[in-house]
Amino acid sequence: MIDPGAKTPWALSIFALVLWAVGLLLAGPGLYLAVLGGSAYYALAGVLVCGAGVLVWRRSALAALVYGAVVLLTVIWAYWEVGPKVWLLVPRISGVGLLALGFTLPAIARALGLSGRTRQVMALACAGSLLALVLPFAFPASKPAAQPFASAAGGEQRGPDPLAGNHFARLDQINPANVARLKLAWQADLMATGLLKGQVAQAATLQVTPLRIGNGLYLCLGNNAVVALDADSGTQLWTFDPKVDHTGSPALVCRGLAYHAGATPGAGICAERLFMATIDDRLIALDKATGKPCPRFGSNGTVSLRANLGPVHPGYHYSTSPPAVIGNRVIVGSRVLDGRNADMPSGAVRAFDAVSGQLLWAWDTLSPKAVTALGPEAVLPRSSPNAWSLFSADPAMGLVFVPTGGVAIDHFGGNRRDGQDRYGSSIVALDAATGSVRWNFQTVHHDIWDYDVASQPALVDLPLNGQTVPALVAPTKRGQVFVLDRRTGRPLYPVDEKPVPQDGAVAGEKLAPTQPYSRFHSFAKPALTDADMWGATPFDLLACRIAFKRLNYHGEFTPPSVQGTLVYPAVTGVFNWGGVSVDLDRRILIANTNNIATVVTLIPRAQADRRGISEETGARTDSNGKGSTLFGAAYPQMGTPFAATAPVFLSPLGFPCNAPPWGELTAVSLETNKMLWTQPLGTTRDVAPLGLALPTGIMGQGGSLVTSSGLTFIGAAFESAFRAFDSQTGQLLWSAPLPAPGRATPLSYRSLKDGRQFVVVASGGTSRAGGPAKAFIVAYALDNPSRP
Repeated sequence: MIDPGAKTPWALSIFALVLWAVGLLLAGPGLYLAVLGGSAYYALAGVLVCGAGVLVWRRSALAALVYGAVVLLTVIWAYWEVGPKVWLLVPRISGVGLLALGFTLPAIARALGLSGRTRQVMALACAGSLLALVLPFAFPASKPAAQPFASAAGGEQRGPDPLAGNHFARLDQINPANVARLKLAWQADLMATGLLKGQVAQAATLQVTPLRIGNGLYLCLGNNAVVALDADSGTQLWTFDPKVDHTGSPALVCRGLAYHAGATPGAGICAERLFMATIDDRLIALDKATGKPCPRFGSNGTVSLRANLGPVHPGYHYSTSPPAVIGNRVIVGSRVLDGRNADMPSGAVRAFDAVSGQLLWAWDTLSPKAVTALGPEAVLPRSSPNAWSLFSADPAMGLVFVPTGGVAIDHFGGNRRDGQDRYGSSIVALDAATGSVRWNFQTVHHDIWDYDVASQPALVDLPLNGQTVPALVAPTKRGQVFVLDRRTGRPLYPVDEKPVPQDGAVAGEKLAPTQPYSRFHSFAKPALTDADMWGATPFDLLACRIAFKRLNYHGEFTPPSVQGTLVYPAVTGVFNWGGVSVDLDRRILIANTNNIATVVTLIPRAQADRRGISEETGARTDSNGKGSTLFGAAYPQMGTPFAATAPVFLSPLGFPCNAPPWGELTAVSLETNKMLWTQPLGTTRDVAPLGLALPTGIMGQGGSLVTSSGLTFIGAAFESAFRAFDSQTGQLLWSAPLPAPGRATPLSYRSLKDGRQFVVVASGGTSRAGGPAKAFIVAYALDNPSRP
């Protein structure tokens, strides 16, 4: 028996206070959630936990019974709400179950007079919660194909074609049977070149895929410095520093170079040349052999990309992706900075003569025809959608395939003029000779969600109805993949126009009544519900559920609002510039995708002015210090009635509010339209506290590389790791640590000296915020390729 007059043990007092704190943290916000129309579980559980705390303080054995009821209620509710989805069960069950451990502690059990059986029951509750924590590790999400495919036929051994966008290397020396023996062959420390220093080094990102020509690798750094390496050893051959002016630039990025041969007769200077578009609006031609500017191209190797644009504010117009070289034409896009002003430079695509640098044509997205002559005073139409990502091309057809962006003001389109939406967020096929439009396919109508086409289209020939059809595979930020006949733009998989939400738009907005949906496999997740929310703790989860219920959300294409609209998929996209890979032999599409949400909030102009959101401050922070967020900022959108913010939808602890996986790698057959396998890509090791490596999948940038031997190589995730998967089953066959995240698309090639196959990836940035800047090119190969 317990003596009622005995002094309460300190352990019991602390345990009672913990139960009260937990109960109040659940009950108060839980009641608010219930008022918002969400689950009533949290309010009820909070009250019961508080009651258990009162009983513990009173040294009543009923406390264990009441708390046991909470555990049972939690388990029943969790399985009723989300079923056997382990990542969703963990934050619901584990915290409540772990707290049951307190009732098994000897000091507390004695003070409450608990029987041995009661203590065993509470221990089982605790064990159950621990089981919920380890379940995700025991049941990975991979879904391998039932039967492996036959080996692909051999063919000419060659690396990927940069213009095809399919990231396919017809190389088979490294294969599923020997990839586990892959070793580090060499790594080149690009910081040692001295081209990246100080704040530039911290700001620059390494997203480049090197260009392999002969025995050289040619690449650019985030500040547009160019480095040539020996392809067998990584030894530096030469460097070139254009000394860019990055004033106002929001990104220090260069994704690659372009190559042209035969520009001048014989083997003179610049007979072979490299082209680079820069973040300060220059097109530069370099001699491949020496890295020196080509003297007869433009003005000493440089053409200004600001010509015919009118006024250009520093950082408002720039290039991050490589040009496309077709014949003697160097075709260049550009990025027009999002969200600053309704009056921005033209987003025109331009073609220059590869020898002289003379402008051959300029296609502005406000017109179906290109112009071929522009006087020095002529100004291309302003505020037209841009084309910032990588282009694809079919030289035999004379077509260049341009993924276009949206209008520079992303989140309000009520004052767009006629024609601004015509070619926005589209795939446009241009005649490479004239620049005129052959066909276009729009992926989003009147885009106010920043769903521009960020991915390079992938070219592949598909057998359909007994014929081989030249196809174009267009991944989009929405997770929709449009498979088109690249001759005509006609969908090869049907596309349906479906009604989309019309309620909640701000005054003056003009919504499209329908949007296009492809019948090819969608990589987008279903619309979110309250039950899809996630958090690292029950309190984190509860905060996300409350935030979700407060947002304007009716599914995909819910219009931006002053209330705050959940945009899912996020404005960063399911797919971004890394695109997809295609195994051309097996017709398998390999896709690395992101699965997060963003919150777009429109801020009336008067309020934005009071908060100090302007063109000068909007990119960094507003006067409340709330501008800069992960992949989001305060966008002034001058010339419209609203500024906007678009941060990632994160929990108080900084995790995405929607449930994992946040990054995935998936294979789909282009012939049968069936998913072959899928699994999370990456862990939280480099972003979670204490380096906790949860297999949630993680966001990423960059793409994958597939080889004819049946391997998929990928870094991409925001984690310092490089991996190889079996393309046919999804099995992880090999992994290696990287000096920094590999946020780029890999490259593979065979040595001209000894025939060894190399796999190369750029590794740059920092593995953790605030860490030292790093920039490496890392190469892997087999020690003994002839060994079985």
